[in-house]
Amino acid sequence: MTYPVPIERQDIYKQFLLPAVITPKKHKTIETTDITRQAGGQRTRVSALPRWLVQEYAENLLITPIKMGPKGSAKQIYLGIRNNESDSGDLHSFMVQAREFK
Repeated sequence: MTYPVPIERQDIYKQFLLPAVITPKKHKTIETTDITRQAGGQRTRVSALPRWLVQEYAENLLITPIKMGPKGSAKQIYLGIRNNESDSGDLHSFMVQAREFK
């Protein structure tokens, strides 16, 4: 199960499945994280989710986080802002705090 994004843009495919020439028997796209997360808790499904999300629901859904690959999957997240709001004081404060976590 994945979000409705082209396979070429999905980390699970780009980093693991395509290089290994593996194609899942069944691939379903789904719109919401809740449904993807719950389906991952069934014995017949796999969900690639952020570790924090798996940990948050591990007890209720009986799921366990498993690192993908020897180093896991690093992800860069970008901030999108409107051109007319780039001088916002709130944005500046957010950026200062975000840089501290590098």
